[in-house]
Amino acid sequence: NGTSGIKSVSLLVAEPAALESAYVRLTGREQVNRGGGELAVKIGRHRLTFTTAHRFRTKHPGVAVPGDFPVPGIVALELAVRSRKRTASYLQKEGVVFDELPDGRLSVAPGEANGTIVIFADA
Repeated sequence: NGTSGIKSVSLLVAEPAALESAYVRLTGREQVNRGGGELAVKIGRHRLTFTTAHRFRTKHPGVAVPGDFPVPGIVALELAVRSRKRTASYLQKEGVVFDELPDGRLSVAPGEANGTIVIFADA
């Protein structure tokens, strides 16, 4: 499918700001960014984003989050790909249902991916 690595992991939580002090202690202030109803933590080349369901839906139009999604929980895994076109062809060939998002990323629904949304984005 052309995946070259993990870009980010999005986690739904009730109160993203409540996690800030723990992640500042763990990673350092410069690695933690809070704003817009979410908390982003840079860990190496990767990013953890703690957000509410409402904020996730706003930030990712076209990505369906089930109403009964458990909180806290990993809602999405964003993978870097070398070619979205080749990835789309691979998913089609394998019979995996996906959507193309308004920004061109590819999204596989949780029902197709063991309960977590999988998003394929340019590397």
